[in-house]
Amino acid sequence: MLANISITLLFKSMNLPIDTTQFPKSLHSFFSPEVFAHFGNQQRHVELAKSLQQLEPQDLFDHPIQNQLMAKCCLSGLWLLINDLERSHEISQTIKTAEGSYWHGIMHRMEGDFWNAKYWFAQIGNHPTNQQLSEYVVENFSTVPHATVKSLGNEWNSALFVDFCDEFQSPTSEWGKLCKQLAVKQWAVLFAHCYGLA
Repeated sequence: MLANISITLLFKSMNLPIDTTQFPKSLHSFFSPEVFAHFGNQQRHVELAKSLQQLEPQDLFDHPIQNQLMAKCCLSGLWLLINDLERSHEISQTIKTAEGSYWHGIMHRMEGDFWNAKYWFAQIGNHPTNQQLSEYVVENFSTVPHATVKSLGNEWNSALFVDFCDEFQSPTSEWGKLCKQLAVKQWAVLFAHCYGLA
């Protein structure tokens, strides 16, 4: 149990888990509190799916793409955000980079295929986003009495996070809410990373 520790989900608060000012207005509808609140609930966001079907990677940017694979990673990430795991998977499995493997791993974690998720996370190595995620855990959850949370604060490990989510799969439990908040932050950090390199 989390004792008296209250977890406030970022997407329910004033602060979204991602700085929307770094993205064109055409993407802002994807970053609403409603979308983040439903992230990972297996129900596809129908209206946003219709919009996303019409988009090519270049449409996500207001500048020329410098890295096509990173742009495809962003597209894969947006499909994940609106819970269309199949479309995200179709894209991520064709991207033979650490980021492609990262999106691939997140997709399998979201569908509950935890072993497969850990396989793809093992292909990544020490990813540049790890430090930011560890710092986030320390800044927000340093008093949470769970060994895994403390380990993630010392050094982010996506495979260890899979085990944590596997252990606490109920989205209504306090631990499940913590898992979801960390999953949302992981998505946001990885998306911003890929977007910045595209």
